[in-house]
Formats: sequence, C-alpha cells, structure tokens
Amino acid sequence: MKRLIIPVLLIIILISACERDVNNVKLPEFEKKLVVNSFISPRDTLSFVSVTSNKRLYGILDPMEAEKVGNVSVILSDGTREINLTKTEDGFIFRRKDMLLEEGKTYTLNVNSDLGLQAKASATIPFRRPVHIEIDTSRVFIDYGDGTVNGWWEFKFDLFITDYPGEANYYSFVCNQVLYNSEYSYYPYNYNIQFWESSVFSDKGKDGERMFLSTLHYMNPSGDDSSSLVIYILHTDKDYYTYHHALDNYSSGGDPFTEISPAYSNIEGGLGIFASYVVDSLVFKVK
Repeated sequence: MKRLIIPVLLIIILISACERDVNNVKLPEFEKKLVVNSFISPRDTLSFVSVTSNKRLYGILDPMEAEKVGNVSVILSDGTREINLTKTEDGFIFRRKDMLLEEGKTYTLNVNSDLGLQAKASATIPFRRPVHIEIDTSRVFIDYGDGTVNGWWEFKFDLFITDYPGEANYYSFVCNQVLYNSEYSYYPYNYNIQFWESSVFSDKGKDGERMFLSTLHYMNPSGDDSSSLVIYILHTDKDYYTYHHALDNYSSGGDPFTEISPAYSNIEGGLGIFASYVVDSLVFKVK
C-alpha cells in the first residue's frame, strides 16, 4: 500500500511544481492603425476600398468586437484632381465616371479618421503588354490498372505566354470554363478552374521568353451544347505581386517549425495593400 501512495504523492508534487502565477507582466502597448485594402484596374466600372483597423494580440480579446476606426474619409488623387470616395456598408467606392484610371498613371489614396488615424498609399497602373497567350489541349484516358477497360477521361490544357522583353514584368492568371447546356438549372455555367501552383509570377530570368505557366484540368465538354476556356492574364504592379507572393508563403503557425512569412504592406502610416493591374484575355472554344 505504501508503494502505491508514494508515486501518487510524487506526481502531485511535480504537477504543483509546474504551476506558477505570473504577476507584474507589462504587455506591449497596442498601436491602433488603419488597414487599407484595394486593387484598382482600368477594366473595372466600380472600384472598392476597404478600411478597417488592426486587432489586438494581447490583453482581453473579443473576436466579435472590431477596433473602432471613427469617422473616415477617403480621397483619391491622380496628381491633378481629387475625388472623395462614397461610403458604403462594406467600405468606400468610386466609379469609372468619377475618376478615369489610365495605364502608366499614378494614383494616391489618402485616408483620414477623426480619431487621428491617417494612412496613405500610391499605385502606378502598369501598361498592358502583348504576351501572346497560348493553350495546348489534350485528352488522356486514365485506367484503373486492373487490366480492364474501366477508367475515365481527363481533359487538360497547358498554358503559355510570351513575356514582353526589355522590362521587369509581373503577372497573375485566372482561368474559367464557360458551359452552355439547356439541362442546367441556369446557364451559362461559369466553372472556376483550380490550380496548385501560385497564380502570381514574374519574368525574372526569363525576359522575352515563352513561359509555361501551368497544366490545368477542365470539365468534359462532350455532353454540353458548347464549352469555352477563358484565360485572364493580369499584368500587375510589383506591389500586387509582392503582396500575393507573401500570402502564398504565409504560415499561421499550424506547424511550429514552419518559418513565418510576414504580410507585405505598402500603406504609409497604416497596414494593408494598394495595388493595380491591367488584364489581357483569350477565349478558346473547346466545343
């Protein structure tokens, strides 16, 4: 009986020894900042600017309660004229008729709050360059490997562009498949094609070259009335590329041994991103 009591007492002593009350710890002082997010393009008839606040990391945290930003005003300038953006429930907006966005031109956001918070950022819209979008489609039968004829067909395409030479270029891409079929509850059906690789890239080390972007899978078009692949190539500024590249490498700490990639910000006096892009596209009919 004594042999059983001694180990139990030892465990209780060890657990108690691990507990410590920490007093007089000074937490880092929270510095409230405006968080601004906006991506502008000449192709958009309506542009959106989000304005929020950063969140506390220490002290009493309430995930349901956001930090107050006060009454905020947002001004957009093209260097010669200014406009006040319209406030909505989700942020601020301006329309093409309010401020015409032009390639090669620099636009500046000035954000001010009556709580004394300020933020500023500029973005220069890149020029849209010819990139000669190309796709090679293929159909491959995948069998089960059991010696039977059972299996399925995979439909895929290889995506290429040719970089515009003589300058640093930054890109992103989006791909959709548009299906027309009267048996669908609604049509056309717009299917967003997923890809595993990063959607942002640059021409570093490949200036002027034909560049392979990705092999993407699309839906079997045989049962549809018609089907097209729509490829969007975004010519972006460097800040757009850097921000999304940082997001691709971001780790929220699921693996404690993973190196954390900090979020990129180009907002002066605040946090967030203000960047720009132009769009080139190709529609390829597969049926």
